[in-house]
Amino acid sequence: MDEVLATCEALILPQATSKALSLFRGPSDPSLLVRADREKLQQIVLNLLSNAIRFTTVGRIEVLCVRASGSFGDSVDIKLTDTGIGIPANQLNRIFEPFVQVDSEFTRTRDGTGLGLAISRDLARGMGGELTARSTQGVGSTFTLCLPMLEASGQSP
Repeated sequence: MDEVLATCEALILPQATSKALSLFRGPSDPSLLVRADREKLQQIVLNLLSNAIRFTTVGRIEVLCVRASGSFGDSVDIKLTDTGIGIPANQLNRIFEPFVQVDSEFTRTRDGTGLGLAISRDLARGMGGELTARSTQGVGSTFTLCLPMLEASGQSP
């Protein structure tokens, strides 16, 4: 996980820097392994980071990777939090639907087709995981990618 997040950080940092946004990647345990396709995992993280940059004008984007336990058993959660425009509560359940752009006022000045989150959630589920979101309009959003964890031996716990 640490290698994937470092790669994504290096790829996205120029975009964050061009908007004077702070990008913080918290330390993650280098032994955290997930059952996932590396390219698809990277695609999800890059999509989430790109969205965070697109919808954040001031502030910071934070990426944390932690071990968790939940409905998937032992898992690794990647949490991406931004200080962006946020998503209205009545629209939050729609953001993972294909071609949905929450508010044309916000998206009219921002590129996008409304497919990124739908594809990202499908990719996460295809790898046995889940992608969820929490948000407060005007405060920011947190997207959590939860993936099944592998033990260091490469076997599921």
